[in-house]
Amino acid sequence: MEKKQNTRPPYNVWKTGIKSSNYRKNIIELMGSKCVQCGFSDIRALQIDHVNGGGRQEHLKGGHKWQAILLSNLLSGKKIENYQILCANCNWIKRVERKEYRHPRDVQAV
Repeated sequence: MEKKQNTRPPYNVWKTGIKSSNYRKNIIELMGSKCVQCGFSDIRALQIDHVNGGGRQEHLKGGHKWQAILLSNLLSGKKIENYQILCANCNWIKRVERKEYRHPRDVQAV
């Protein structure tokens, strides 16, 4: 029987008083508040991207818990290498180039 991994954050984000609705905003601010590809900085269009894909599987496994864990890791000073901030345009370009999109018939590379 496989042991379940301990997903408890190293830094207890729940004791900081940060509401779960603000996790995204806090993560983006801690990661530089701009797209790493083009420098776009309007938070309304910035997204937390999984560098090597696999975001959908992560969401299916843990729901929104991944944001609490990521925020906890950032607050505790842990280096985060498998996430980056991309604007919506750069994120879609990346997804199309790597064929990470969900419905191949709906999106075609130009």
